[in-house]
Amino acid sequence: MKNNPFKSPLNSAECASITKATVPLGSGKYYALCAFSGMLSCGLTHTAIVPLDLIKCRIQVSLIYYM
Repeated sequence: MKNNPFKSPLNSAECASITKATVPLGSGKYYALCAFSGMLSCGLTHTAIVPLDLIKCRIQVSLIYYM
């Protein structure tokens, strides 16, 4: 049987833990971990950036108003 050159070389994703547990790609746990990490990173980014963007927009509006 020939090897498929388009087959993914990854069969599992390793978690960053002390036990080096593996999570099978495409499993429910894999998608749950991906969703959690996405929410965590997006939440932290929005918490840091949105207040800065609000300040920037208020400064821009005040500069336009007083020109």
